[in-house]
Amino acid sequence: MNKLIFIILVASISNSNCLAQNKPLEEDSSKSEPASLLLSYLSLSSSFENYNSIDIGLMKTVGNKSAIGGELGYIYNIEGLKLQNEQSWYSEIYGIKAYFYYRFFLNLKNNYPYNSLTFFDIEPQFYWTSFNSERIAGYSCNEQFGDCEYYRFYDSRVDRIVPGLNLKLGKIYDYDPFYITIFAGIGYRYVQEYSEIDKVLAKPDKFFNTRGQVSDLQTGGMIKLRLGFQLAYNLWH
Repeated sequence: MNKLIFIILVASISNSNCLAQNKPLEEDSSKSEPASLLLSYLSLSSSFENYNSIDIGLMKTVGNKSAIGGELGYIYNIEGLKLQNEQSWYSEIYGIKAYFYYRFFLNLKNNYPYNSLTFFDIEPQFYWTSFNSERIAGYSCNEQFGDCEYYRFYDSRVDRIVPGLNLKLGKIYDYDPFYITIFAGIGYRYVQEYSEIDKVLAKPDKFFNTRGQVSDLQTGGMIKLRLGFQLAYNLWH
């Protein structure tokens, strides 16, 4: 599935607009300085994430050596749930995600190719998703074997909050009127899930899915790759 989405991503997903430009990158190849740019783009999928979403983004240079930018997305599906459970167990999935980055353009003496710039990003992120989930709550459970004295079945709402911080290294290429950006990085995320069950009942000892497998609410940190490909077109060309 991710391979198919990646093909779509490379072919057509990032329909982008370069709204302002003072000079092309190749105008002075001896200086690793960006043009004054205001880039926006639209992404219809997330090929490297477990969250399918519709995203919009904006980047603005602030001086010759840096830029600020961000991405906002509406989450409509969570691929990670379907990898472990049947899709029908989760419904009414929605959420938002946001990336905000400060970009440093590196002043490399021998930057290659001449029409590109290398950059480093510091990027905080935040995800919030909500979905309905069939869960089985077990009470007075035997920790050694997992059996419980009694169970209750619930169709509960689950909220997932995921803050994090990414570090990225990438390049932006000027093929006027097109701009191509690629980047790769790594980040830390902390996952915390909350359920309506905790608000109305004594907290169960264990949660199970409908196959009887232990399925506790997620919590804890993880290391995650951050990869991306963006294509922009200068409508003012």
